[in-house]
Amino acid sequence: MERIRAGDTNSLEEYSDAKIERDESYPSISTKDSEFIRKAGGQYRGFVQDKEGTHFEDMFITNFAYFDPKYQKIIRLEVWSEGVDGLGDSSLPNPRGLEGFSTMITKWDPSGIDVEPGMFVYILPANFPNRQIRLQEMRQLTREVHEYTQREPEKSQVDLIQGAEALLETKGWTRVDPSD
Repeated sequence: MERIRAGDTNSLEEYSDAKIERDESYPSISTKDSEFIRKAGGQYRGFVQDKEGTHFEDMFITNFAYFDPKYQKIIRLEVWSEGVDGLGDSSLPNPRGLEGFSTMITKWDPSGIDVEPGMFVYILPANFPNRQIRLQEMRQLTREVHEYTQREPEKSQVDLIQGAEALLETKGWTRVDPSD
């Protein structure tokens, strides 16, 4: 069985799903482990085994708790980024489908109710129309969005998204909805 390895220059068309074998350089974990990372915060890049089979994930989640004067209670700001294909879909069969990142910003109260439902910002090659951008650069920009949200978590989600987009615009990003 032929393997696709990171940095492989062959086109995807040369590989059928039957020929793609899990690259040994990426770990493989259970859905339970993936859920633990999602709840606790952290990062993971590798394969996840679930009931439907195996899929690839590239995710990082930041949880940040603070006292919010608007709600007069502790709020958890969750910033969740995951690797997506060019259409914004995170169901990746292998690392070769990874083209960019989707970042969701959500605020939760201590009882687990989302007080401000999730809003998304996408970082994809299509958002950088006049330049070639590498996946590693997009990953770094996504991390900068995480850092930005922690500087002023008490801002509304709309303000956080607008601020994140303004930060990205300084790097050549333009708003393009992946579903367009």
